[in-house]
Amino acid sequence: MLMLAAAGMSLVRGFVVAGLLDPEDFTRYAVAVATGTFLSNFLSFGLIEGTIKQFPRMTVSGSAGALLSLSDGAIRRLAFRAALCAPLFAVVMWVIDRDRPMVFLAVTTIAFCVAVLGLLASVQRALLNVLNIAVANGLRASLYLALAATGAFAFGLRGAIVGEIVAALLGAIVSREIFKATLRSRALQTADAPLLAENVKAEHGVTLFIAYSAIAAPIYMDRAYVAAVFSPADGAAYAVLALFVTGATVFVNIVGQKVGPEIIAREKSGATAAELVFGAARWSAAVVAIWLLVIAALHWAMAMGLLPFLDKYGITPVMLLAIAFTGCMQVASLFEFILIARDMERKMLVLSLIYLGAVCLTGALAHIAGLSLAALVALLGAVKLLYLILIVLTLHSSRGQSGVSASVHRERNL
Repeated sequence: MLMLAAAGMSLVRGFVVAGLLDPEDFTRYAVAVATGTFLSNFLSFGLIEGTIKQFPRMTVSGSAGALLSLSDGAIRRLAFRAALCAPLFAVVMWVIDRDRPMVFLAVTTIAFCVAVLGLLASVQRALLNVLNIAVANGLRASLYLALAATGAFAFGLRGAIVGEIVAALLGAIVSREIFKATLRSRALQTADAPLLAENVKAEHGVTLFIAYSAIAAPIYMDRAYVAAVFSPADGAAYAVLALFVTGATVFVNIVGQKVGPEIIAREKSGATAAELVFGAARWSAAVVAIWLLVIAALHWAMAMGLLPFLDKYGITPVMLLAIAFTGCMQVASLFEFILIARDMERKMLVLSLIYLGAVCLTGALAHIAGLSLAALVALLGAVKLLYLILIVLTLHSSRGQSGVSASVHRERNL
């Protein structure tokens, strides 16, 4: 329930800020936050991605005590990279939005904060403490809601973005303290990172960086694209629609903090691809059911006139139906853990590039054909469904083998 509440607060935060800002400023806010989130991948450049599989394996092997020093060292590296990339990130945002210098100057800070939160989320997943994961997510979501909404109410666009930054910084501190408390409760001794360097080599980190960047680009850069090529009204409306997709993505990612390490642990114990797919499918069914209930509740609230800000942005019931479908397709992220657990990062990279290419083609054709925003959102959901089908087919080709035996087979062929 705490995980569901955290996802709900993330969605409510967007609704509140959208209601407090005018459409033009909300579009700028959405583009800045989404672009900063996407650029956080480039600060990582495989550093965080490499921990997705390695940290849980360290926990299983009894080396969890080293996670604190390793994560602190990684945060320092992220800060150094953020300082180096700040001018480049500022140029990127200047190209997207030249009217508000404060917006593009804030993007680097947003990118750094999101990267740190991503790293700490990887640590929390590795420790397999579901309650602490839920508490940390709930506290962070509360901070985002309170500070972004307060900032938007008091100072408009500038206040909303500053609120996002402060909430992210405080969220990172909270996450780290919860992580330290977990270590103390388990009486785990910390260790120097260099002593365990051989356990944390990011063999597939860069591959996953490219794959996750390709997957994340449509989720976070879509707002900038629509704002640039569609009308200002469509750009503002799409920024609101994107809140729903982001809410679904956040919900799936929160569930993934529990499901991902379990998949990796089960694979290490010898589970087959079919068994892992079945487990991910059960969680996906639960996520889809909850998401559809959320959309049904929003549709009822909209019909009752309880969400007047949606009228301000021109959101229609048909758009909500498209969002319902596209939100359900975000469960593809859960199946990505199976590819990672089975050392199939290169295949995941190929699939992600196919997905990105299909999204770019869909966006271009939608603009040329003059399709509605509802049609665009539905088509993006269809592309995500294609990506999910390709993942399952790829895993089906490796059926019957556990990830352990598959790895041994590859080694023998080298």
